[in-house]
Amino acid sequence: MVLNLSERDIKRIQEKIAQAKEEKSRIKQEKAGERRFNRYYLGVCGLLVVGTIAVSAYFEFGKKDENRVYTPPVAEIAVKSEFEDAVANEAGIVVPAKISFEQAQANIRNIPYVQKYLDQLVEEEAKVTKTWQGFDRVIYDPEYKQFEKDAGEKARIRGGYHDNNEGIASFAITGRDPGKKTVCYASYRCLHPANVVSEDELKSLLDNESFHAYESWKGIRLNKSGLSDEEFKNIINSASDEVKNDGFELLSFDYQFYLVMKKKKRKVRKEFIDSLTSEYMKLYRRFEELSKKDSIDGKYAKMIFDGCGKIKKGR
Repeated sequence: MVLNLSERDIKRIQEKIAQAKEEKSRIKQEKAGERRFNRYYLGVCGLLVVGTIAVSAYFEFGKKDENRVYTPPVAEIAVKSEFEDAVANEAGIVVPAKISFEQAQANIRNIPYVQKYLDQLVEEEAKVTKTWQGFDRVIYDPEYKQFEKDAGEKARIRGGYHDNNEGIASFAITGRDPGKKTVCYASYRCLHPANVVSEDELKSLLDNESFHAYESWKGIRLNKSGLSDEEFKNIINSASDEVKNDGFELLSFDYQFYLVMKKKKRKVRKEFIDSLTSEYMKLYRRFEELSKKDSIDGKYAKMIFDGCGKIKKGR
């Protein structure tokens, strides 16, 4: 069949076809837009669901594992003024049966974790280093809160590696009671990576404290320097507390160096020794000068000075 269409009819048909194409294109675009919206909507919903699950899991995990020990790399450690005292009161804390120096250092803010490490360290070292038997216990007391409560005084800001930089010593001990073992309090500085990088360096710091502990327990042995027993006893009883305390400190450094340099028992860095040497030499020069004086303190200083470098082997 042949249709005889006028030009006007043909034009109307072409317009209809064009409108149909435009309508088809519009519908196609709307459907595409709906699909994009649906994908966006589903994506947002998915993220919300996943986010909700993640948040829930986070808090749930935190509840179930709040006592789990976090072990960050040592480089990430940032010692703060607040330590995990609350953790100390939690039952069932997850602590390995055997703790290494590196693990204790990485968990420097976890008091019960570090305490277990120190207990293990002292128990084992006391079997091979006699002076460590003078410790009753080494208590991990990061900011000396327990020490100040037990001793009723502030910790002495002196002694140890880098101690004066931040105004807190690595260790503090309670009053020296003759015949009794010593409780030693360890601050966070004894494990801080800026101060010690190995267990031998920590042991070396504790060697110094163990000398104080052992001599308090067993009695300090001084060189009589040619004095009679009566003179010796008089000087021991009459010398000033300051000279006695500093003399004790000088001998403890001497003993510490003996184990490192002569007995080769501790492998430590040169930087570690250098920082100790500065404090040691101040005391050494002071006692060298004081020992020349004809006074009670001068004679006591001579006994101390004569004993430096002459610590008996086997301690």
